[in-house]
Amino acid sequence: MQTTAFDVDSIVAVELANLESRIVVVDSVRETEEDKEIIPFNATIQKDENVSSVDLYYTSTYGSTPDECDITTAKARDSKTGEIDTSGNGQINIRIHVKEGYTIDSITATPIENFKNLKAPEETGAENTYRITKIKGDIIVAVTTKKISTPENENDDTTKEEQTQNGNSSQTNTNGSTTGNAGTNSTEKENEAENVEIVTKGDVVTTGKGKFKVTGGKAVEFISPKKSTQTTVTIPDTVVIKKKTYKVTSIAANAFKNNKKLKKVVIGKNITKIGKKAFYNCKKLKKVVVKTKKLTAKRVGSKAFKGTPKKAVMNTPKKKLKSYKKIFKKKGFKGKIK
Repeated sequence: MQTTAFDVDSIVAVELANLESRIVVVDSVRETEEDKEIIPFNATIQKDENVSSVDLYYTSTYGSTPDECDITTAKARDSKTGEIDTSGNGQINIRIHVKEGYTIDSITATPIENFKNLKAPEETGAENTYRITKIKGDIIVAVTTKKISTPENENDDTTKEEQTQNGNSSQTNTNGSTTGNAGTNSTEKENEAENVEIVTKGDVVTTGKGKFKVTGGKAVEFISPKKSTQTTVTIPDTVVIKKKTYKVTSIAANAFKNNKKLKKVVIGKNITKIGKKAFYNCKKLKKVVVKTKKLTAKRVGSKAFKGTPKKAVMNTPKKKLKSYKKIFKKKGFKGKIK
């Protein structure tokens, strides 16, 4: 009986040790799960020089004090709790402050397939406050401004016009002398009137042909299609913005990245650059028509066509077929190039 008792005590001790070991393992697993890194969806803020700051609110309840001030990046968060959201239902809420004498001209978010809505102050109910909803990937938020027209400026213009009409206008030369110059001022006045309709470098504008960013006095970059549901997109040779014609010379990085609807794209004859991952993972893309003859290996970004179907077909200018085959194959296009 003593031996039996000893055996029982030993068995109990062993079982207790095993149980403690299992508890330690379970606790270790729990700690590992809790310590797992949450990778959030980020919004990168791009602003022009007349935006003084961008403030962030974690929830859609906008108080007098923001949660973060003067931000350049923001994480998608739950609209009620403010916790970081990785489910694709998160949002960001930003309030934009501009310098005196300026107002917000445009705010855009790209790529458009990575979020659902961009809500303006009329919808958020707060001045200069915007909300981007259902964020399911990284996005870029671009903010541009424009100068406010004041009554004083209008009165000054009226006075100048009256002086011009009366022949009393004058212009100071570089040597300090003053000469009558009604004709010149009249021309300048006409140019000023035209310039009211001209956008500036960095402006992002949406037209019937898509979203474009002004990159120079006569050039724009194609940023994204107007709607993510478009199955056929033509990147035009030129586009008219506020009565001025611009050449479309480039396609932005990530312009069509992960687009689930695009089946055909036509690339215009003035395109000299295609950004990296411009058509990345466009799994339904069947046909690409390349009209431009101005592309080089260095001007087509990495992975520009990676993830497109093997059955896709690309039509290129005959004189560029040989060089374009090398370029586009290297940039991820696996279909037939002819």
